[in-house]
Amino acid sequence: MKAKLENLIKNGAPRYLKIYDMPDTNDRYTIVFTGRGANGLYVGCNEIPTSPNCGVYMHGNLKQKPGAYLGKRIQWTDLPETVRNLVMSEYLIMWGIKTD
Repeated sequence: MKAKLENLIKNGAPRYLKIYDMPDTNDRYTIVFTGRGANGLYVGCNEIPTSPNCGVYMHGNLKQKPGAYLGKRIQWTDLPETVRNLVMSEYLIMWGIKTD
């Protein structure tokens, strides 16, 4: 289990994600899950995804390869902490890692 986790997360960041930022949109961040079985799954969200009034956090499947049309490529650490926590939880579940 530890070896699997070390393969999936490098220096605290999920290895199989591509992250984009398009600041002038309501779903500013696009986080694309990559790797075996991801099938274009992505999350689109804003900087306050858990806000009951203004939060955006939605899922979809890309119909084409991720690229510049999603915004500027950014690093895991550039995401707000709330977004990182939500995405990390989904990432671990996707790879069959129990989080409790």
